[in-house]
Amino acid sequence: MSRTALTHGCKINYSLKVGSRLENGYHEIESIFLPVQNPCDRMEIIKSQGRGGVQVKFVTGFGKKKTVRYIDPHNNSLVTAYSVFVSLTGFAPKLDITVFKSIPVGAGLGGGSANAAALLLYLQQTAADEGIINIESQDLRAAAGSSGADIPFFFENKPAYVTGIGQRITSIDNPARGKHLLLTCPPIFVSTAWAYKELDRVRGLETTTLNGSEKLYKNTPEPGLTSVMHQANYSSLSGRHGLENDFEEV
Repeated sequence: MSRTALTHGCKINYSLKVGSRLENGYHEIESIFLPVQNPCDRMEIIKSQGRGGVQVKFVTGFGKKKTVRYIDPHNNSLVTAYSVFVSLTGFAPKLDITVFKSIPVGAGLGGGSANAAALLLYLQQTAADEGIINIESQDLRAAAGSSGADIPFFFENKPAYVTGIGQRITSIDNPARGKHLLLTCPPIFVSTAWAYKELDRVRGLETTTLNGSEKLYKNTPEPGLTSVMHQANYSSLSGRHGLENDFEEV
């Protein structure tokens, strides 16, 4: 039996434009992701001998632990990531995972995706250390993207320009360098699925593909982030264009 402790942070969308809903249910986005070290989650992974499965518990607090609301212990990003890795490699260690949550749930900070990325990197390293399989990083990234659009970002965990459904990632200079950012997290849970569905409703589903020449939807009052990004290099964003977020309305 082995015990491993992992700590990871989360991310903010310094900007976010949402485009059309695709046939697979995802939406195209154009965003700048910035990694945030705090708040952070701590994961404790106990690996037992032999093959098995994964058991996950989410708790808050280090004294009298409380179960985290809104997370199904049997259907979550960690269980999905584990299943994807097993399907890809056949490596299926018996794991008991406890996640001490400090990243607010339903706050748009990517806590679930960060959890999944940490687990996938752990599985990759463990499989390599045991001489079972040495999975290439690009294969792991592709598998991660199939289980959660934001997960690949957390492999690099650097400021990035993100497009597609979140799978196209370009490292950039930090556009917030020199600024002071205050992150506030009121006790409100917002489902990602609800937010996208509500945005579609408000727009009347009249979204278009994101590109540099079209408005994102018919009532866009000014050029969106896309045109700004293509007029200059990705690291030169400033002013109001760095602070737009299409979810504000809903």
